[in-house]
Amino acid sequence: MTFRNQFNEEEWLILQAAPIWVFEVVAIADGRIDDEELEEVLNQSKNVIEYSTGFTYEVFKDHITTIMNNNLEFRNLLKRNPLEGLKIVADLLGRLKHSEAQNFKKMLLKMAVKVADSSAGVNKNEEKAIAIIMGILDGIL
Repeated sequence: MTFRNQFNEEEWLILQAAPIWVFEVVAIADGRIDDEELEEVLNQSKNVIEYSTGFTYEVFKDHITTIMNNNLEFRNLLKRNPLEGLKIVADLLGRLKHSEAQNFKKMLLKMAVKVADSSAGVNKNEEKAIAIIMGILDGIL
């Protein structure tokens, strides 16, 4: 089953934007985006494609392809407020089987923690950013 068929084109691009929005929120939480954080988000995306299955694999695989193709619609979508974008992602995840949605959120959380830890460890602002991200994705915020 292809999960992409459950979403229209814009919704699928929004789901692909989730890793970038998570990265932005966490990386900016400490005041600036470090080279180590950029490198880590790339490593995490590669690892997700290599080790994931199902919905998470499909989204991240298309995420990389969309970035490589320099998709204009995707670039414009990324101009949205990341927290507002993640709220839409949370709504879209509600269409999936619970286990698929949870796995996707788990990968985003892992990515957030790894990015935060990559530049001198996780600080209090990054902890708060990660908590906000997960609150939004869980529909609490």
